[in-house]
Amino acid sequence: MMYPDIPELKSPELRSIEAELAKDPICQGMEEHHEFANSVRSNKTEQLRRALALPQGFSRKADDILAQFRKISGIDEVKLYLFKEKELDPRESISNAIFRYQLGGDLAIFDEETEEWAIGLPATVFEQRNQNEALFLMGRAIWKELHEGIPYGLMLNLASPVGFWQRVKISRLLRFREIAANSLGLLFCRNVASASNALLHLQLGLDATAMQCNPGFFATLDNIDTVDELELLSRNLPVIPAAPLYFYAMEQFAKTDMFQSKKVGHLASPPLSLEKYFKDIHRANDHIHPPLQEMPQEDRQFRERFLILAQYLVAEADDVIMKEETQAIMRSIDPQVIEELEEEYDWVKGKDGNTLDVSKAVFFSAPLEVRARHAAEILFHCVKTSISDGDQCEQEVEAIEFLAENLEVELCDLFAINKKATEMATAEMDEEEIIQV
Repeated sequence: MMYPDIPELKSPELRSIEAELAKDPICQGMEEHHEFANSVRSNKTEQLRRALALPQGFSRKADDILAQFRKISGIDEVKLYLFKEKELDPRESISNAIFRYQLGGDLAIFDEETEEWAIGLPATVFEQRNQNEALFLMGRAIWKELHEGIPYGLMLNLASPVGFWQRVKISRLLRFREIAANSLGLLFCRNVASASNALLHLQLGLDATAMQCNPGFFATLDNIDTVDELELLSRNLPVIPAAPLYFYAMEQFAKTDMFQSKKVGHLASPPLSLEKYFKDIHRANDHIHPPLQEMPQEDRQFRERFLILAQYLVAEADDVIMKEETQAIMRSIDPQVIEELEEEYDWVKGKDGNTLDVSKAVFFSAPLEVRARHAAEILFHCVKTSISDGDQCEQEVEAIEFLAENLEVELCDLFAINKKATEMATAEMDEEEIIQV
């Protein structure tokens, strides 16, 4: 472990979602093509270049904070930078989505060559009399640099066409990542009230001590309103720094044996084990954001129907539906839905059929947000269908591009989906050949 004094603090839920997304072809295809992680790192570096550097000896307060930080973290080589405060949440006012993803908060970069850390903080944390808010934000930033990995949240911020269930998983992943990062920040500052003020500061851009908030208010789940998963998915900013769940999680983390191990004196109650803490946070998340057990009817119907029609549009593009194309389509659909389309829309497949007209009717029957949630998965299967017979003709490519345009998927995203789908389809065909031999 690179820094033994810095715990990972990943819950079983977080590890499970990360493992699932690591195997997800659409998410990994988007990352491989767009290189989101590298883009975020480049922009973090650029932001630090624009920030005010605080070399040792320039600011007594900065020197004091860094001395305390080094003692807590075990990190010796670290430079501190300050960002100019913004009047509004910069993620809402800046059009560059990668800057929106990170700008205006806390960030850290580790240089593997020099083994040096650079940490940026909002300037107004230096207005605090104590060091707690700064230490909390530094801990958060360190956790994210060490453990965040692929910035899946950026896929949502960029409106990349990840599918419905990918969006649900990413939404949950982002919450549990925030909880873990906040926990490390809390270990660094040792003060729940200061940590809560720091989150409010990130959300509002002001000194939250003036609000005189009760940090323990959200320690009771009855004080937290329920927000369903679909509502979260519809937000432009998937992560809200001062979400009530995070206040609840910090209150609970402050009761753990890890947090209380350095406390002096009599404890009011036996500390929680990390295992019990993780179970409690999982329960709290499901209470506040009830998990979706199944896809909403409107989404399910559009996905099932348009997935079939889109694949047939591609397969029919060259006027001949190959046996391999039919097999590829049938592997990804419910055959009963074909019967529904034939009964409700008088759908007729084939060269002289009405697939285009029926697909238009199904397409325009669904709201824009529903179409967007399923665009990538539909295109993904269309590509697999088009190359299932070993070739992707010009007419099929044009059909896929036509579908992408109408689903409002950018060509660069379509290229990423196309590349990943082609890789998987080729691998599947190779595997079938091996089995046959």
